[in-house]
Amino acid sequence: MRDRLIIALDVPDLSYSFLHDQIHPLIKAGFLNYKIGPQVILDPGFSSAMVALKKRNLHLFLDFKLPDTPDTVRETVKRAGEWGIKILTVDPSVVYAATQVNTFDMKIISVVWLTSQPHPWSDTQVFRSIGSAKVDNADGVVLPAVKDYLTKAKDLGLISICPGVRLEGEKKDNHRIFVTPEQAIRNGADYIVMGRSIVEAEHPVQAANRIVEEMSKGSS
Repeated sequence: MRDRLIIALDVPDLSYSFLHDQIHPLIKAGFLNYKIGPQVILDPGFSSAMVALKKRNLHLFLDFKLPDTPDTVRETVKRAGEWGIKILTVDPSVVYAATQVNTFDMKIISVVWLTSQPHPWSDTQVFRSIGSAKVDNADGVVLPAVKDYLTKAKDLGLISICPGVRLEGEKKDNHRIFVTPEQAIRNGADYIVMGRSIVEAEHPVQAANRIVEEMSKGSS
């Protein structure tokens, strides 16, 4: 289950001390999937942190949710691929532009619905958006760990990446829809994304191992 857990590095900065104290022990323990959001791009240590992470041969996930002009999207996809990024999120409106130039070992993921957003659509519209991701050649979708939606994605051969996952009793923060790791896996999530529960823990490896144990319950 370790390979289905993506650890979100949604932190104020990617300093050397943070990487050394919090992330290095996780890497040694076999946790190799990490998500990097747009908030750290302007951090002075971003470039050096990316180089350090890349040297570890980690599976890096750039969660940029790109909504931009097709030309800008295509150029960003090329840059991300050259960096060895494994997963890149884009807005549904630019999935086709992104997939046109993706000749790399990188997954293009359409952000169908964030768990921090209220439910704006009918289920039919959600299913249609998942279907559009497939038509535009996306490799997968970001969406809540709702069983019917995950089943639809799986039926279409799309990878599902699910945020809004919390251990029982944890704060939901800004997530309007959230499930436990066990529920997410049981509902059919291919990957779950968790950050604060791990990187803010006193013992990150223990916290991550607990999440993996919970995930394993969902597959039994």
